[in-house]
Amino acid sequence: MMIYQFKNFFKCSNPEKISTIIFRAACSNNFVGYLNGEEVVRKGPGLDKFNYYEVNLSDYKNKLQYGSNEFLIELSHIPIKLTRDNPFNFLLFDAEIILS
Repeated sequence: MMIYQFKNFFKCSNPEKISTIIFRAACSNNFVGYLNGEEVVRKGPGLDKFNYYEVNLSDYKNKLQYGSNEFLIELSHIPIKLTRDNPFNFLLFDAEIILS
């Protein structure tokens, strides 16, 4: 298994005014998301299937900090042998976090 980590830093000048946090992801494998070091989303399995997720993370808005915040994604990928029945062995991930 191969593990990949991607960090995104963003600023929040008024975390107390945030009412909604939405996380959207398109992913071909399993992933875990962390907001300022705390796990807030875990999805899988998705081995060689493309899945779209929209997750309401508003229960974690108290984890937002004044100034710099970090959202870390940890992807897991299990390389498999390509066959005629299973011709895909790829890792695909795209995500966004929306604060409002």
